[in-house]
Amino acid sequence: MYFEDIKIGTEYPITPTVIDKDKMLAFANEYDPQPFHTSETLAKSSPYGTVIAPGIMAFMCIWSKFVKMDVWDGGFLAGQDTNLYWYAPVYPGDTLNATVKVTNKGRVNRLGGLLELTTDVINQNDKCVMRNITNGVIRSREREQHPEKVG
Repeated sequence: MYFEDIKIGTEYPITPTVIDKDKMLAFANEYDPQPFHTSETLAKSSPYGTVIAPGIMAFMCIWSKFVKMDVWDGGFLAGQDTNLYWYAPVYPGDTLNATVKVTNKGRVNRLGGLLELTTDVINQNDKCVMRNITNGVIRSREREQHPEKVG
């Protein structure tokens, strides 16, 4: 599949993800060692009352499943940028559901075409806990057939 074949509004549902407490704590201790991520005792006095997942870790659980789906048959060439917005904490044992949606398309450049992908992550209580907007470069038929014509 090529950039030219992808339509704005196309949605890719992601298999639900359960946040595993042991993996969460291991990630937090390694990459985001804040007490509300790593210590059940100290987290009791936090605004959350218990440990919560690092936002990056929770999102990467979703993104990993999307990448493994390989919906563009190896055509995702690079990420250009990403914005992640956190709306509510994610707790151990939460089930996260998400859909990646193509929300915009850009021009073809020297690598391929630019897609804006919006991912809304919803917990088991139907609460949106985060949103990610990523601009990614997708293989382009135009670029492969006429590389001299693209900037």
